[in-house]
Amino acid sequence: MESSYLIKLSLVLYKVTESIPDGEPLRSCIREKANSILENLILLSKSPAGLKKEQQGQTETDIESLLAYFKIAGEQEWANKEYFMVLAKEYKQIKREIEQSLEKKKVEKPQPSNPTPVSKPVSKPSKVLAGKKRCKEILRLLENRDSLQVKDLQEVFPNVTKRTLRRDFEFLLNQGLVKRVGERSDTEYRLG
Repeated sequence: MESSYLIKLSLVLYKVTESIPDGEPLRSCIREKANSILENLILLSKSPAGLKKEQQGQTETDIESLLAYFKIAGEQEWANKEYFMVLAKEYKQIKREIEQSLEKKKVEKPQPSNPTPVSKPVSKPSKVLAGKKRCKEILRLLENRDSLQVKDLQEVFPNVTKRTLRRDFEFLLNQGLVKRVGERSDTEYRLG
């Protein structure tokens, strides 16, 4: 994560929260959480060792709180609800990157008690999905729903065969972006 991206995201957050009334505590809560997240993420990007496990855990907790605040603010109609949805999407992506960073550290540390090989960390979805419009759309749909089945996608992509949709899920599964739950006709896919 680049510092410039994180700073721009925080500036956008401040701009969106300007529409929340001055005396409203939610405005300051959102900004305080965003500042805490920004501070930890800049430390993460600057430090070769990254954040300590506790700091990463706190950052993930702060992001969860921020997402809850966005939901409340969006329901109050102080600003366009879509602004809060876009901010939520960006912070969810940051949380995924933190989790992937944590997984990468686990893979890099030698673990003599566990001789089984650990899968390699997942790369950024945006790079992995370059040119895969349908896969990007599937991930976007999964962000709004707990799970999807191939039959659900047929409604969204009526001109695409079940076989092709299964291949899309298989691709996302191999990239570590989704996980498969269930068997045969009860198979569902969830964000990984």
